Amino acid sequence: MNVALANAFLDTAIVYGSEHVELEFRRGAPVHPSSVDRIRRALAASPLFQEIGTVETREEYSDGDARRVTWLETGGVDHVYKKRIARVDLSSPGESATVSLETWGPPPDPPATFQVYRKKRRTKWRYRCWEVHITAIQTNDPRFKDGDSEVYDIELELQTGGKELYQYTVDALIKWGHAIFDHLIRDSQTRHNTTA
Repeated sequence: MNVALANAFLDTAIVYGSEHVELEFRRGAPVHPSSVDRIRRALAASPLFQEIGTVETREEYSDGDARRVTWLETGGVDHVYKKRIARVDLSSPGESATVSLETWGPPPDPPATFQVYRKKRRTKWRYRCWEVHITAIQTNDPRFKDGDSEVYDIELELQTGGKELYQYTVDALIKWGHAIFDHLIRDSQTRHNTTA
């Protein structure tokens, strides 16, 4: 896993700059609400992670790389272009590690058609160069049409502006992130299984 992700991360950072590279570990929706509650409690009790706030957005997706992001608190609108460079599936279904290129810019030309939307309420916690995002999603995505009114996903994302990017090898950062993510997810699953 580490070689493919590390090469993708380095190649993208060299060409586009580290501020445009995203490395994340993700448990995609739908995550069981009881697991989400347990992870929230674990983060709140953690001496390492600090809650840094909640952001609400409406994101509209095109068939390409473009998405239109409306910040619900201010009404501001941005256009984000996100392209997956590498993806590695982890040990459990629905879990993956990805490297993506993310840029911000003007609206697509020619104009894109935005059909799928996701209204997101994302709460963030930070520990050094890592952020945990727990996101509640309302969507018209047909993949979730049989789900609850809200679905959840969980991400652990490397913040590339931190000093750790210069103190550790990319391989070491990937191993570190995987260990944190695995601990969060496994702990919540173990608790869920023993209390169910």
